[in-house]
Amino acid sequence: MTRTEYYDDSDAPKPNSMVVAASAVVTDDRGRILMQRRRDNDLWALPGGGRDLSDSLPGAAVREVKEETGLDVEITAATTAPLKPPDPPPRTPPPVPARRSAGSGPPLPLPSGSSGRPCR
Repeated sequence: MTRTEYYDDSDAPKPNSMVVAASAVVTDDRGRILMQRRRDNDLWALPGGGRDLSDSLPGAAVREVKEETGLDVEITAATTAPLKPPDPPPRTPPPVPARRSAGSGPPLPLPSGSSGRPCR
């Protein structure tokens, strides 16, 4: 099943559930931001995903970055969405700033055909 993204679309179906999720803005020493190409819709996005019941929000962000990129990160600041989301609710969670931990891996490879540069 293909995932459909709706951005400011008045014809979008009404949301019928809410998932607590976290994403991270991962930067390197030069301030570059790590983005990943999603496999479900081929769009670029910050690493992140749903919160497990045992996770804190920062813990979910750290776990999702590790699962999706293989990188170990540390949280440097955090922000959250309001408990009562706006109507309609946002389609993506607010990002959690994080930095790549020193020595957590080799330069990140880029998807073929991308025009960016690897994050080191």
